This record gives sequence, C-alpha cells and structure tokens, in this order.
Amino acid sequence: MDEILKQILSELKELKEGQNRIEKKLDSVYKHTAKITEDITEINMKIEKMSDDMDFIKHKEQQTE
Repeated sequence: MDEILKQILSELKELKEGQNRIEKKLDSVYKHTAKITEDITEINMKIEKMSDDMDFIKHKEQQTE
C-alpha cells in the first residue's frame, strides 16, 4: 500500500511540474501576443497617417493644375 501511495504522489508531483511549465509557456504567449498587438496597432496608425498625407498631396496637386 505504501508503494502505491508513493507512486501516486510521484505522479502528482510530475503533473504539477508539467502544469507549471505549461503556465510559464502560456504567460510567454500572452506577453508576445500583447507585443504583437501593440506593434500592429502602431503600424496601422502609421499607415493611416501615410494615407492621409497622400490624400493631402493629391489634393494640393489637383489645386495647382
């Protein structure tokens, strides 16, 4: 009976260690996802500004024709 209990406790310990590794990896994924989301937002804002600048240049060009 002691041997079975030791085996169960050993397996439980391995499961907890595995869960901790998974949680650390998941935290890393969350951090990377947040960074990528911030980068995409920044890129989209820059693209929008460039588009606005292009529209302004086209408008000014048409005025001088």
